[in-house]
Amino acid sequence: MQPSFTLLTKSRLFFLYTLLFFVTTTPLFADRWLVLPPRIEGQNTQSFPSASDVARAVALYLKISRVEKIVQVAEAEACLKNAHIRMDQKISASALKDIAKNCMAERMLLMRIRPKKESVEVLSKVYFAESDQLTDTIVSNSRTLNTALGKNLVERFGKSPAAPKESMADLIVVGDTFGNSYFDWPQLKNLFLSVDSQKSAFCYTDSRGQIQTLQNTSDKDRQKQFLDKLTFLGGGEYPSALIDCALKKSTVSREEGRAAEIIFTVSDFPRTPNAQLNLRSQVRRLAGHGNLVFALASNATRQTQLFWQRLAREINGTTFIPLVQRVRVGLQNGTEWFVFRRGSRLYESRTAEKDRFEGGIVIPDKELSSLTNENLVEVYEKLSKNKVISKQIVSTYSESLNNLLSHKFKSTAKGSNYWRVLLEKNTQKYYVSLTANTARQLKENEFVRIYVELLPPTEKEIIVNRASPALVVDAVDSAPSVELDITDYIRTPRKYLRKGIGARSFYILTGKVLQIIPPDADVLESEF
Repeated sequence: MQPSFTLLTKSRLFFLYTLLFFVTTTPLFADRWLVLPPRIEGQNTQSFPSASDVARAVALYLKISRVEKIVQVAEAEACLKNAHIRMDQKISASALKDIAKNCMAERMLLMRIRPKKESVEVLSKVYFAESDQLTDTIVSNSRTLNTALGKNLVERFGKSPAAPKESMADLIVVGDTFGNSYFDWPQLKNLFLSVDSQKSAFCYTDSRGQIQTLQNTSDKDRQKQFLDKLTFLGGGEYPSALIDCALKKSTVSREEGRAAEIIFTVSDFPRTPNAQLNLRSQVRRLAGHGNLVFALASNATRQTQLFWQRLAREINGTTFIPLVQRVRVGLQNGTEWFVFRRGSRLYESRTAEKDRFEGGIVIPDKELSSLTNENLVEVYEKLSKNKVISKQIVSTYSESLNNLLSHKFKSTAKGSNYWRVLLEKNTQKYYVSLTANTARQLKENEFVRIYVELLPPTEKEIIVNRASPALVVDAVDSAPSVELDITDYIRTPRKYLRKGIGARSFYILTGKVLQIIPPDADVLESEF
């Protein structure tokens, strides 16, 4: 029995054929973005990358930000050349229409870069081909070109490269530079500089009540310069301006869409009841702007510990972490112990790590009032009745604070479901973590370029990256300014981290693929 076609069925077929003809004969360049090389104006631009290089870097950043399809910058340059247009000159409105048509682009991003005395200004417009209209100008300023570009792109597109929620936070450190804080400072400084926060800010009060502050910044070099200049001397109070400083820093974080982890590194407490009441009320107000952590100096007195411990109990969600002094001693009987001093007690342990501090030896008030890191071993000998015949240097043990910050700013660079790719560049071998989809695009013994976000080095690896998002980059799309110099990075990672577009650490890793290693689960599946 032959099927019969009704008039309605024939009309539907005609519509489908018409639609198919329209789709196959109409230029499909909707959602195609064209990033034109920016016009760089003014003097002192020698340190800037070339306009083409900037355009390629911006295109990569937008691609990894999940923006729609972007025309290759090489194609855009060819369109400009065919139209006899130079990007260092102003482009007329009529020329924009021709460029969009020749490059089959629906939208074009136009940028202009102007170096200022102490900053860089980035201006951008978008041209819509379908309506032949230009948008309003968005202007962004910052101390560096990459930061200004990132601000402008995020404001323009409302998108930035994906990042885990736990990393989208700022570190705000509030504390004093009194004498009792000096002993712990070298270790705390290194810890704060190693934290992978989006931005960090610092507010410190000195013995005169003066506030020393550094605004929210992702520049690790500026952070180090500020922290290196701090001097520790005397004692004092905690003025209202110190908490006001922290409130301003946390407000900046919140306005930029990030949470704030607020760390108090304190070594003293207010003496008068009115000053104590005022500080309590101010800290409670600050608690509404972020998570509070009280990191008490290891040399702090018992009264200081009680004040901050009680305040932590009064404010829900506040963490109290007194820092600990640790020293390794050898006893006359041939055994070795690690002696920990936390507040008014001494603790012994066979291992260098101690998770819980229970029991311990109570330090009498007489010894506690004169106890320092210099005479810590002598006090231990007196109270424990153990004869110490050798000792090492007393150091700060801050493992609890380290673990807390590692958890707050944890990275998701590696995991059981990520693939490991071994690359080689200039005899230097290193691993890259990638998702399965990205790793399967690679082939062994081929040269590749992979656009990824770097993370701070760990104890085991210097080159660490976030596995997603990532892009495999063609040679024509590569931007030399973001191709990572592996050898230089290994020497000075801080020179590169948080220095890319948008204060992120996106760079192109290059090299020959030596090995592609799937997770254990994938290896097992491939064997069956």
